[in-house]
Parts: sequence; structure tokens; C-alpha cells
Amino acid sequence: MISRSRKLTPAIRRPLSLMYSFTPRRTFLGIASFQILAMFRRGLFYSYLSIYLRFFLGLSVTETTLFATFPMILNVVFQTFVWGVLSDRYQRRRTFIIIGEISAALTTVLVWWLHTLPSSSYAAGYVIILGLSFVEIFWSMSNIGWSAIISDLYAEKDRTGIQGKLASIGAIGRIVGVWIGGVAYDGLAHFYEGWGFDKGLLFFIASGVMLISTIPMLFVPEGGVRGPQQRAATATSKALFSVSRPFLVFLVAMVFINFGQNCVAVIKTQFLVLDEGFNVSSSMLSYIVNMQSFAILIFGVMATRLARTFSDITLLVVSTLVAILYLLGFAFARSIPLIFVANFFAGICHVMILASSYSYASRLIPPEQRGKQFALFNATSFLSWGVAGTLIAGPVVGAIVGLLLARSVISFRRMLLKVEEGSEKFKKWYSSRWVRILDRILVGKRTKDAKALFTAKTKIFRKAGVVLAVILLIICGVVTSFLKDTKAKDYATAKLTQANGAEVNLETLKLSVLSGDASASGIQVTDADNPQNNQIAVEKISANAIKSSTLHLLFS
Repeated sequence: MISRSRKLTPAIRRPLSLMYSFTPRRTFLGIASFQILAMFRRGLFYSYLSIYLRFFLGLSVTETTLFATFPMILNVVFQTFVWGVLSDRYQRRRTFIIIGEISAALTTVLVWWLHTLPSSSYAAGYVIILGLSFVEIFWSMSNIGWSAIISDLYAEKDRTGIQGKLASIGAIGRIVGVWIGGVAYDGLAHFYEGWGFDKGLLFFIASGVMLISTIPMLFVPEGGVRGPQQRAATATSKALFSVSRPFLVFLVAMVFINFGQNCVAVIKTQFLVLDEGFNVSSSMLSYIVNMQSFAILIFGVMATRLARTFSDITLLVVSTLVAILYLLGFAFARSIPLIFVANFFAGICHVMILASSYSYASRLIPPEQRGKQFALFNATSFLSWGVAGTLIAGPVVGAIVGLLLARSVISFRRMLLKVEEGSEKFKKWYSSRWVRILDRILVGKRTKDAKALFTAKTKIFRKAGVVLAVILLIICGVVTSFLKDTKAKDYATAKLTQANGAEVNLETLKLSVLSGDASASGIQVTDADNPQNNQIAVEKISANAIKSSTLHLLFS
């Protein structure tokens, strides 16, 4: 037999992009898998974090909103000035998502470990807030990659429908995440409220899900643009804010829309679990939160059909009106069923505003600048979770009140002029010294005649007005301080009596937010078993939270 030698050719190693065919179906499966895992993690973790900070670690309501303020500010800053610029320069989307999720997963576990170190629960709360702010630096890398890659992979006409489908699929993950988070929060009701965060279980699950979510992204195209558009992106990478006027106007509108619908998002769960609110359990809270998820699931599926019938602007306007109904529902609700309905409306406006605004923004943003300009678009949403009251609600309400007061002053002056011209008796009364002084303080310096009243230039700040404002602030501060201590004393007495099972008396209770001082005197705790005697009697006790926390951080 004659044996023939067979020539062996070495195996050629090909990159994943050549070995794997990126069909539209497989691409959608990859991004949908990532979305469901991301929303599972958010529902699991963030639905209960503010409750943990408020009721377990003892932060105030305002302080609990900081976990949505400081992290989001850093997220937006890094999206706009770092990751968005780099994403456009190198046209990398998937890579940013994968690196961002892995980095965030590792640092999230680190945040849990660091928050267990302080002996003060109050300090531990701030460790979580600052730690999550650091985590958001890496999450912002994933956020900007995700926003840009959807526009890179899908045509303009399909983006509203794709965002709706992804929101609907993500709602399934959110429903499961909220349910598991509610179960894990108190350890299947076998431990205590807050156990899931305190012992790290919720941190570990969230980190593990982040790591797993990077696997389906390996089977999604890189995204970005190539050729002349990529060269244009490199050439314009230093122009951070070269946006068109229509896009700028759209961003301003989205600031008002997102800040309005999200202004109470962080604190509404705290309101629901308060005794003065609806006093719901963690399991009931999960049902209420998931009512929003069900709405997202339903209307996310309907988004494609609605986008074919109505324009993005129409859907955005109608969704904004639904958001107003959702906020009014929470404002006037007196029963749990109405809360469920209001939260269902919250889900409708969330998914429809997200889908329609994203689609409209993608049409205004040049393909080569999607990284930088989607960062600006994301800022209107991300910043709305924590700083809405500071940057929007406060100034807007102040401006409206100022305008109404100005109109009232002008109307009052016109009425005085009419009365003065037609009544000699009123003229005499109006010319008296004490009336003139009061008029000068409240209204301002008198003009020579009626014409000068409405044509003369006036100062923005009047000395008399400033003095009056300072006096009113002092009076309000004194009254508020008195009422604060009185209300706090009554509340503490009631709660201590309830916990003790017998009467507890407090003579005084003084609190100072600025200095951190707290003191109580005349404490008498009645013995529940022998009501004739006091179990404890303390003349005075005081503490300084700021000094205590500072010393611990320095020497522990």
C-alpha cells in the first residue's frame, strides 16, 4: 500500500466579530438580555436604598436624597467631559459598556465593606453616598455607551419602538428585582429591616448581576461610525458644546419634564412606609413599586404601534400630561388603591417620555457626536433624581411668587392713587407720618405723581425691603426653632412611651442642625411593671453628632 501524506494547514484564529454573525435578531437578543439584567439590579438595589439610609442608618429625608444627587452629578460630569469625548474620538460603545459594568461591580462590593467600618451608623450612611458617587464614575462610562449604541445600531424610524421594547423587557427584570429586594431586605422576615444591605447580600447580588450582564454584550456589535464620519468626530472632539439651537431648546424642555416627573421619586418610598404616611410593609411596598413596572411592561410593548400612529412630539406632550396626573395622585391620595393607580401612571409616563424623547434627540444629534451630545441628553434625566428641588423647583417657584408679589404691589399702588385723588379725608390720613413710614417699608419710596410711579426706574434691592426681609427671617427662625423643639419633644415623648409601655416624660429637648448639638433634660421613665416608681431618672444628657463622627473617622 502506498501511503500518501496529507498536508496539514494550521488553524487560523479569527476575532469574535468574524466568527460570530451579528444578525438583527441576535443583536436585539444581546441588548435585551443586558437591559433585563440592568433593570433587575436597579429594582433590587435602589428601590430600598433610601429606606435603609433613612430608617436604619438614621439620615434625614434631605440627606437621603444626596445618594441621588452627588452620584448623578459625577455621572453627568464624566459622561460629558470624559467618556463622551473618548467614545466619539475612538467610536467605541460596547467596550465602554463592558469596562464600565465590570469596574462598577468591583467598586460596589468595596462600598459595602467600607460602610461597615464606622461605628456610627450616621457616618456609614455618608460612606455609602460618597462610595456610590465614586461608583457612578464607572457607571457613567456604561451609560454613555448604551445611549449611543442604540442609535448606532437602529434606524431613525425604529428607535422609538426599540426603546419601548427594551423598557418593556427591562420592566420584567425590574419586577423580579423589586420582589427579591423586598424579600432580601429583611432576610425573608427572619431577621431585621435593613438586614440585606447591612450584611451585604443586596450589594453582592447587584455586583454579580453587573458582571453577568457583560456576557450578552460580547455578542453585540461594537457600534460607532466609520470612515469620513469617524474622521469628523476626531476633528471635532474638542468642541464639547457645539450643539444646534433646536437641540438646545429641546434640552431645556427635557430639564423641566424630567425634573418635574422625578422630583419626588427618591422620597416617595419613604413617605409610603412612614407611620404618618401609609405605613406599608416592605412586601407591600414591592407591590406598589411593581405597579409602575407593570405599566412599563404594557406600554413598552405598545410603544412601537403608538410611534407609527403619532409623532414623537405628540407622544412626549401626552406623556407629560400623564406625569402631572401621577404627581397629583400622590399629592391627594388618601388610600392605598389610589397610590397603586398613581404609580401605574408613573410607569406610563416613564416609558413613553423615555422612548419618544430619545427618538427625537437621536434625530437632532449628528452621528459622529453621539457620545458628547447624548451625555447632555442623559444629564436632563440623571440630575432630575436629586437636584430638582434645588435647581428647578426652588427658582421657578421663587420667580412665580416674585412676579405675583410685583403685580400685587402695582395693583395696590394704582388703587391708592385712585382713592387719594377722589377723597380729601383719605389724603389727610395718607399724609400722616406713621402711614408714610409703613408705606415706605412695604411698598417703597413715593413718586411725585401717578405717571412717574410707572415710568421711574427703581432699584432691584431696596434698603428698607432688605431690612424688613432680615427681620422677618429672624422672626421665622425663632418661631421655627421653638416649634421644632416643641414638636420634636412631643414626638419623642410619644414614641418613647409607646416603646416603654408606660409613661415617659421629657422636660426639654433641644436640637441644632447647624452645630450638631442635641440635649435633653428632665428625663423620667416610668417602670412598666411598677407604675408608681421611675425606672430611670436623668437630669440632663447632651451630645454632639458632628464631633463624635469626626473623632471616630480620625481615630478609628
